[in-house]
Amino acid sequence: MKSMALMAAAGLASITMATDFPVDEGSTSSVQGLTSISLEGTLIGDWDSEGNPEGTNTIPGLWGGSGNNAIPVEMGPSIALDFAGDISGSMSIDIDSAPGACVMQYVDWDLLGSGDASADVILSIQYETFRSEQPSSLFIGGFPVDIPVGASQITEARFQQIGPGVGLSLERSDQPGVFDIDAAVAGLLHVTMDLLGTPTPLQFPVAGVIEGTYAIDDDGETVNLTALFEVNETSDEPGVALPTIPMELPTILPPGDLAGVLLDLTPQGMAVQTKIHMAITGHVNNDAMPGDATGDGLVNTDDILAVLSQWGQCKACDADLNGDGLVGVNDILIIIDYWT
Repeated sequence: MKSMALMAAAGLASITMATDFPVDEGSTSSVQGLTSISLEGTLIGDWDSEGNPEGTNTIPGLWGGSGNNAIPVEMGPSIALDFAGDISGSMSIDIDSAPGACVMQYVDWDLLGSGDASADVILSIQYETFRSEQPSSLFIGGFPVDIPVGASQITEARFQQIGPGVGLSLERSDQPGVFDIDAAVAGLLHVTMDLLGTPTPLQFPVAGVIEGTYAIDDDGETVNLTALFEVNETSDEPGVALPTIPMELPTILPPGDLAGVLLDLTPQGMAVQTKIHMAITGHVNNDAMPGDATGDGLVNTDDILAVLSQWGQCKACDADLNGDGLVGVNDILIIIDYWT
């Protein structure tokens, strides 16, 4: 019976009347994890005959050579995530598509709300032996060197659902109108952080379970939810080359100075282990009449005209009466059902 309910929910999710919930203030998230990135490329001095004649030249090997030359380099930033923030955003939940079913769609949560966060970064760098001029120094290569970068600013941490999440709903026998709900939800975690002074977007597939209660009373509809998402991914596929990154490299022999270099790097792989805990509430008042696309308290020809004027793909539009991100025939059918 449960499998039949889930199949029915998946088939009816696009034509039933889901409720769109804005995330209430006080909803929170916490993120803990470690991300390791493998990068390969070159470093070269930031010397330029016109723009930076006092800059650094890099020369391969122990002896000989001249000019400014690219040096092969491998880098492995390790990014430790440990931050908490308020959540803003929205979600769509439907418990009427089939008996005992719950469908969650269009979950879009900003895990930082209006704030920001930071991550501790340690940079492991390995290069072939080279010399520098301005400053004059010898960089003995062939082994990794760890450079504590410090805290890097995180400017984006956002979860966006991909496809509907189908699960179960069960009305409590001792609390009419209160449903226990849960659904498996998958999506993408978008993180943008300042890596060595360059805004660097990262994207991870995540999956987890959202569960809690859905209550219906005279005041409206309320959800109280908890969510746990986990990322445990390893990728060996090369990514897109990063923008050129300027960096001041601490000198080795003699120490105590900084060599200005430019890094050109391409991700070669990534390992991510992260857990995201969330506590979310949402409430919708029962002020609006189903089918009232214009908000005038009536369901009539004006609402059909409103639907026609916003026809097509249109997320969060007033005329999207069933919350499926598409203004179309199904919205017209809702207007007919509630015609006044």
